Amino acid sequence: MNAELNLHKTVLLIALASIYPLQANADAGVAHFTFGDVTVRRSGGVSTPLAKGASVNSGDDIVTGKGSQAHIKFTDGGMVSLQGGTQFRITRYADQSDSKSDSFFVELARGGMRAITGLIGKRNKDNYKVTTNTATIGIRGSSFFLSYNEDGSLSATAEQDSIVVCTNAGCTALTAGESVKVTGKDASPSRTNERAKSEESAPPPNADPKIVGNQPSQFRDLLGAAADSSSTGYTVGAVTPQPSVEFQGGQVVKFITNDASNTVLTKTGSGSFGTVSNLVDADFIGWGYWSAGTKTDSINASTALSDFHYIVARPTASDRMPMQGTATYSLIGGTAPTATDSYTGISQVGQLISATMSIDFSQHIITSGTIQTQFGATAVPIDISSGGMAYNQNGARFSCTNTATITGVFSGNMASRAGLTYSKTGTAVGDVRGAVVMGQTSAAGLSTAPAPVTPPL
Repeated sequence: MNAELNLHKTVLLIALASIYPLQANADAGVAHFTFGDVTVRRSGGVSTPLAKGASVNSGDDIVTGKGSQAHIKFTDGGMVSLQGGTQFRITRYADQSDSKSDSFFVELARGGMRAITGLIGKRNKDNYKVTTNTATIGIRGSSFFLSYNEDGSLSATAEQDSIVVCTNAGCTALTAGESVKVTGKDASPSRTNERAKSEESAPPPNADPKIVGNQPSQFRDLLGAAADSSSTGYTVGAVTPQPSVEFQGGQVVKFITNDASNTVLTKTGSGSFGTVSNLVDADFIGWGYWSAGTKTDSINASTALSDFHYIVARPTASDRMPMQGTATYSLIGGTAPTATDSYTGISQVGQLISATMSIDFSQHIITSGTIQTQFGATAVPIDISSGGMAYNQNGARFSCTNTATITGVFSGNMASRAGLTYSKTGTAVGDVRGAVVMGQTSAAGLSTAPAPVTPPL
């Protein structure tokens, strides 16, 4: 009932905004970054190019062309990143430092966006709403993704904390990493494992945004891990002077392993890619999937890859890797798990339900951890705890084998994020594989100082 009332209030506020004059001489924010064809349409229907540093105001429509992008920084510290082919309207914005007078009401007519909420949403979450053709999105947290799909449906993903997605049929609350799809204004939001599309994440507030766009980009200082149906546990990473990871069109298309063979892994089939943070950030981490690929070694022997799940990350620097303390992690995002029955050859795609992990950095062990996957009516838990965890590459990587094979990498200051691939054979649905990214939810006693050594008695 409250959700319905809030939705009706939102509709009323937007209607009032169209009747009463907008606040005069008050900029809502500025174009913090623009790339490609970005225009702003103001009253009178006149469109002009939107350049970096130009102001935006209530009533403005911001339009990005194909392959273009814009980052808008609002006066309350919030940020919106608009991907190519987007039409975004600032319906009513007022930053009055007053929970009763503030308003952040915007519309997404087409395309996609990522939002990081500012002080308006923190002072009163009911003052922050995004409307679309089919749904209204309210916040309970700090960042989220929205994007329209080719069939006209809308996808929404909570990135941090939570959001609520409302239609005429009701509201659905999402926690970090969860997604829904909305097919119509009278249809209930349906939960899905597919994230809202994002060409490039918006930078955090006060950061200078940098962009990769759709051009090929190669990075030597990224590390990763991968698993596929033919050979599990690849570790990929920097091989000087070769690049380790190649991006193109917003996806990873090539890896070069860090072993003596300099094996090249290349995407040949369909794929997907999700990220947290920007590619240039110290805590960048992403996950992805190739339906097919090829593996070529140093003597040019080539074999096929299939069901290739991977993690790629900017690893935690050696001097920022915790050597003492404990931390717990929970799911941010990941690939839809796949399962293949080795006897029948039948393959299926499941759902990633949750993931948790606890680490004792002093002892270098994963004390507990479970990834919950679901294939139809069959739940398949993946146990990722181990009696020992092997660190290498200055401690940024880890691996362990219990009932599943785990290969992972830490990212961010004090290992604030962790990504891993998993492979478990002989389950009720066959051999299960996937990739997950988790973020720290709690920590105690983290320190980069080596753990003290207890002398023998």
